[in-house]
Amino acid sequence: FPSLHFLLAGLAKRFGFTLDTVPLRPGESWVRDEDFIARWQDDVGLALITFVTSTASHRCDVERLAAHGRALGSIVGVDVTQGIGVAPFSVAATPVDFVVSTSLKWLCGSSGAGILQVAPHLLATCRPELRG
Repeated sequence: FPSLHFLLAGLAKRFGFTLDTVPLRPGESWVRDEDFIARWQDDVGLALITFVTSTASHRCDVERLAAHGRALGSIVGVDVTQGIGVAPFSVAATPVDFVVSTSLKWLCGSSGAGILQVAPHLLATCRPELRG
């Protein structure tokens, strides 16, 4: 979803990482899994996968992409916003490091609420940036 790119572009400037977005093939409305994998090398520290595209309702093969990321040592996250509530998705059965979503869209929640599930091994390494 375009807002993810805007968020990550801002964080890249702030934290000094390189944001590499996999381009669409000409005339297509989603990134094919094989294009994502071809671009995803061992220098990728974190990959954020979109479970269902906002442009074409295409579902990626999360298990395949996550297996590729694990083999390379990447942290793998999935944004489930566009499909959660209408497409089957199990956090427990999905081998990723974190899952994010908004409560909007198909969950029919109110704006301002988000959903985050982080695997215990990753959560143990996280520290809040701001404390109050």
